[in-house]
Amino acid sequence: MTDATANAISAYSTLAIALLTAAYVGVSTCMLLKIRDQVRIAQSAADASKKSADTAVSAERAWIDITCEKVKGYESQFHFVVSNHGKTPAFNITLKADLRRWLKIKPGEPAYSDLMTKPVQTTLDTSLAANKAEPIYTFEPERELGEGMLRILGMYEVVLQGAVTYKNVVGELDGATTFCFRLEKGMFDRMTQHTVFK
Repeated sequence: MTDATANAISAYSTLAIALLTAAYVGVSTCMLLKIRDQVRIAQSAADASKKSADTAVSAERAWIDITCEKVKGYESQFHFVVSNHGKTPAFNITLKADLRRWLKIKPGEPAYSDLMTKPVQTTLDTSLAANKAEPIYTFEPERELGEGMLRILGMYEVVLQGAVTYKNVVGELDGATTFCFRLEKGMFDRMTQHTVFK
């Protein structure tokens, strides 16, 4: 075998190795792209499964709402009532709020002077079954705000703002319903309400 033949065989061998390496790199790249696509599909399926499970838990969990009602037979008493609109009981229901009284500068205008802030905290003694309601806090203006308040209540704006927190039987998330009620014309109007889960 001559040197020329040996060089030719070496060149063809090097070329064959280069072509096989390029083919191997191409096949490996295709495999990696396919694996990446499969990971995306698996992640999408896992996300859909989690969303479905969260939806199932949300459908079964307790949903607490808060309203205000005048106490029958008592012109100056109000019950703040928690209601469970969910399918399972809620427990450890706690109301934490601030009762605020502002002096109105002029009738019809926002209140400016914060005269009093009183913290309010109370817990319902029992769990609250699905589709049930219970008073959690009774508000009496004369007792809470001071004697003679009913006669001059029109000069003040009274607001109860806070949250009702509760635990669920279903799922790990605890709930909180934030609220703001304003006493106006002898009745509490709900200004805002929002439910969140922690």
